[in-house]
Amino acid sequence: ILDWAVQFINRYAFSYIALYGKSYIAAAKETWRVIKDRGIDALVNECLIGPVLTMGATFIAYACALLAYLYLIFTSPAYNSGGAFTPVVVAFAFLIGLQICNIFTTPIASGVDTLFVAMAFDPEVMIRDHPDLYARMIAVYPHVQQAIHA
Repeated sequence: ILDWAVQFINRYAFSYIALYGKSYIAAAKETWRVIKDRGIDALVNECLIGPVLTMGATFIAYACALLAYLYLIFTSPAYNSGGAFTPVVVAFAFLIGLQICNIFTTPIASGVDTLFVAMAFDPEVMIRDHPDLYARMIAVYPHVQQAIHA
């Protein structure tokens, strides 16, 4: 549980460092303050984004495994004439598809974390620069209107 908590705080602390250029200790303290103020929202953010990206990566992995299996069935390569390598090739295609998709979804998760931190500390920037997106966020998440002043 402690490892999960440290990783959870690190994600938002690193986003704070990227946005505001503070030291790690100052960013961790501010992140702790955000979690105390908006802890449930941070957990909801974590619980919504992580499983969606994981399920997407798993779907891609299964699609890669299916395509590898279909390739082996329809082309009948010489190295797999007896079908001995079919499970190995399919498992390898699954793992490669999963890892590549996880690599591509990591920036998406980081972007969502950074957007959460930016909205928690300074929603006025989004009001000024992206009023249409801000209005849509307020419609579903009214607590965003209250800034946390660092």
